[in-house]
Amino acid sequence: MTFELAKKLKDAGFPQGKYAIKPLEKIPTEFHEDALSAPPFVPTLSELIEECYKLSSFEIKIWETEDGRFRAVTNLDDGNGNEIDFWLSSLEEVFALLWLDLKLDTPKTYFFKPR
Repeated sequence: MTFELAKKLKDAGFPQGKYAIKPLEKIPTEFHEDALSAPPFVPTLSELIEECYKLSSFEIKIWETEDGRFRAVTNLDDGNGNEIDFWLSSLEEVFALLWLDLKLDTPKTYFFKPR
């Protein structure tokens, strides 16, 4: 998980545990001061899933693509009558962004960036 995504989770109120992002070299320079005072927690996949289900009940279908990434489709609506659809590089990223969508009520579809 990237520092930026972990910080977004923290800033949106994701419960913080004991496993913060380290070492400091993995943290972008512009965030060093924040990271030194209170580095964001890096949740496990099971913690992300548990927190998502605390916010909403939903179904999710997940496939691994041929290039080793993941496609996940939920039965949640994006506000325009479309299912929320994820095309991302890790399951942690899928559930972290889903949690942010549910918490902030900003559902949308995500596509991974080419490697």
